[in-house]
Amino acid sequence: MANTRRDFLKSSALGVTVSFLAPQFVARSAWGANLTPGKILVVLQLAGGNDTVNTFVPYADSRYRSLRPNLAIADASILKVDSRMGFHPSMSALQTLYENR
Repeated sequence: MANTRRDFLKSSALGVTVSFLAPQFVARSAWGANLTPGKILVVLQLAGGNDTVNTFVPYADSRYRSLRPNLAIADASILKVDSRMGFHPSMSALQTLYENR
C-alpha cells in the first residue's frame, strides 16, 4: 500500500502536535512529583539498542554459532578475555578497562 500525500500530512500534523505537548507533560509531571530527600532510582530501557550476547561473546559455546548463524562474530575479530568469553570488536575501550581492573 503506497502512502499518499494526505497520509503524510496527517502523520506530520500528529507528530508536530505530540512534539509540542510531550515536553509540557513531562515538565508538569516532574514539578508535580513529591520531591523528598533520599536516593532516586532512574531506569532506562533501550530496547533493540544492544545485544548482550554479541557484546560479551560466549565464543567457545557451540550453541552461540548454531543459534546465531547470521549474527555470530567471527572468532578472529573477538577481543578475547579468556578461553571462553570475549568482547565485541567495537568494545576495545571496555576491554582496556576490564584488563586494568
